[in-house]
Amino acid sequence: MEKTSLELSQTVEPKARDALARAIGDHLFESFADIPLIVLFNEVVADPKVVADWLYPGTGAGRSTHFHLLKAAQ
Repeated sequence: MEKTSLELSQTVEPKARDALARAIGDHLFESFADIPLIVLFNEVVADPKVVADWLYPGTGAGRSTHFHLLKAAQ
């Protein structure tokens, strides 16, 4: 795993990087390396008099993000 990760960080050819990244992903999936213990969901509420639109892709690092996508109401 560490060898493959190091090789990935030193490889620039896209097809080789893809193969290495997939090998890492397959290993992590097959060995159950990540078992989520809790899932948190965000609820976002905005006043339509202030916010006309917000393309909200979901949480990032456990907090609301993408404030640059807010569109002010006219």
